[in-house]
Amino acid sequence: MFQCVIFDLDGVLVDTEPLLYNAKKEYFLKNGVHFTHEELCLFTGAKYYDALRNNFDYLSDEFKEQLIENYKFTIDLNYDEIKNPHAEKLFQDLRENGLKIAIASNSPMEKIEAVIEQCGFGNFIDYYASGVSCKKAKPYPDVYLDVINYFGLNPKECAAVEDSDYGLQAAYESGAYVICKRDRRFNYKQLGAHAYVDDLDEIGDILWKQAKDFL
Repeated sequence: MFQCVIFDLDGVLVDTEPLLYNAKKEYFLKNGVHFTHEELCLFTGAKYYDALRNNFDYLSDEFKEQLIENYKFTIDLNYDEIKNPHAEKLFQDLRENGLKIAIASNSPMEKIEAVIEQCGFGNFIDYYASGVSCKKAKPYPDVYLDVINYFGLNPKECAAVEDSDYGLQAAYESGAYVICKRDRRFNYKQLGAHAYVDDLDEIGDILWKQAKDFL
């Protein structure tokens, strides 16, 4: 039996990715950069400055640093309006079955806390960790290992719910059982998960039945 389920934030618990995608696209266009859809998808699930620094060799390092320094995310989001409609029911089911619930995200702590507060998740979340606070963010497993170590669990006692390629890699390398929430909007490959769902309301059946062979 699993002891803990660890959730990614953006794209899993709240559908922020389209808004983030459009905000970055507008910002880059204002600065004379015409990224393709495929190039903009490299930012989804990643830390903004990591994605910018590690790609786009045709841009100078100096210009990249300018784009990093000047970027300000200014969209006033109401996270409750874009939260996953199945999240709270799933949290209730997990809690009733004695499982811990955590968040592991590349978003900064203040954003994670804002989502938890606005969406009313506070009574369910036992712990949350940010890749910004780790030595290495996703696709490295550090943020997942932070959560797993906090609870003193074996990775095999944990399930992770992810959508982006960066997040799936991080979750898989942590040793957790990986459930992928399908998303076809951002050119994700979504490889390497142990199970796939179209939405969070399918996760319960996987945890109670299909995951037994993993333990």
